Amino acid sequence: MVTNDADLPKAIKKNVRDIELCSPSGEMLYLEKLDNETIRHFIIENNALNNNSVIYVHKLYKNKATYNHWKNIKELKNVRVTIDMFYGGLVFFRREQVKEHFKIRI
Repeated sequence: MVTNDADLPKAIKKNVRDIELCSPSGEMLYLEKLDNETIRHFIIENNALNNNSVIYVHKLYKNKATYNHWKNIKELKNVRVTIDMFYGGLVFFRREQVKEHFKIRI
């Protein structure tokens, strides 16, 4: 288990051969879990997010709490577009885009 950001590159290199790691740009984030702390840290207070940033949220319908957090993300001031793809969701931050939310049915 990785307990801090400094340990992550070591853990990846230990378990994956021939991988090259680069500095994170903040333009693409993958969120495995949703809770208040994750939303605060990665969306609300994340200064690395920019107009081209995209966040993928895994398992929106995992449980009621996760889905409620997804609904809260859609209401955040800096979130402009969300796409609910059932198994996951995308969050976009383009300032010039009108606020829209899409739900793709499978």
